[in-house]
Amino acid sequence: MIKHRLSPSLIARFFYHNCERYLRYHATPLQERARIGIPAVKPDQSPATKALLEAGNRWEELVVLEKLKDNLMVPEGEEALHERAHSVKESLEIFRNLKKGDAVYQPTLLVPPRFYRKYNLSPELCGFSACRPDLIRVVEKSSTNPTNPIDLTNPTDPIDLTNPTDPADLDDSDKPGRPGELCLQVIDVKASDELSSSHRIQATLYALMLREVLEENGIDMRVDMDRAGIWLYGRDEPELFKLGFNIRIIEEFLRYRLPKILTEPLEAVPWHVYHRCELCDFYRHCREEAEKCNSVSLIPYLSVSGREFLREAEWDSRTSINTLGELEAFLETRGSEGSEG
Repeated sequence: MIKHRLSPSLIARFFYHNCERYLRYHATPLQERARIGIPAVKPDQSPATKALLEAGNRWEELVVLEKLKDNLMVPEGEEALHERAHSVKESLEIFRNLKKGDAVYQPTLLVPPRFYRKYNLSPELCGFSACRPDLIRVVEKSSTNPTNPIDLTNPTDPIDLTNPTDPADLDDSDKPGRPGELCLQVIDVKASDELSSSHRIQATLYALMLREVLEENGIDMRVDMDRAGIWLYGRDEPELFKLGFNIRIIEEFLRYRLPKILTEPLEAVPWHVYHRCELCDFYRHCREEAEKCNSVSLIPYLSVSGREFLREAEWDSRTSINTLGELEAFLETRGSEGSEG
């Protein structure tokens, strides 16, 4: 069995692309790809990509050295700032001794076995690399922010009034903290003008991992599971967002969707070519495949959900539509049925 390599940033990019093939291809170790039929590609090293990475690193340094210079624990070293990180051992020791107002830059989180058990993930199937969130800071628990708050203005964040959560049913790490209690809050630095869903996914996953790391190592400090933050480009403070809805999305993904993506036959992993694919290293391969098989992905402006609808063919599982020829035949059949009626 191939052990797939995962990271919060890879999973965030998966949610951005909304493509199972993207995740499966990138999670497969390089030495295994050719053997199972994944094409060889060269990472994007274009001047534009290089400039974007450099801009991100410069913004991260500005945040760390100018906006957060007080009470910030920065790893020592001669390397560029973004290349430094506290070791796992150093990070755990720092977490044990943090006090109000402190922050730590790029601690290293080693995802513990309890995380895999919690989400029924086989350690033989996948593993997370050592993770390094940009910033973790100590904040006071607010009396006005309930745990996993529901956004009443957001129709995508439903409220289930028929199934209220009893605090006794929660793990200790999930129970609301007392107002004024200190907790650790995840902040990710992004050289972006707007907060995106992929930013939220990455920061939320860091928070879930940090919670398990603290529990595994007996560190008496809670994680802020109400909110995390993204420090957007040019801002003086991070923009905070609610974790509740994002936690539900990620936990469902880890428990149910991820194992399926990593275990189903490679040729059965869903894919679709659309505008966001141009940012993927495998874009040229998928585009050529779409042209070769005359895929419905060639239809302009066909969305990912539209492609899924044609593939899953919920009206009749025997008529899955994957090529333009199949779509034409389907439309002709339905058209003739309509004329006969």
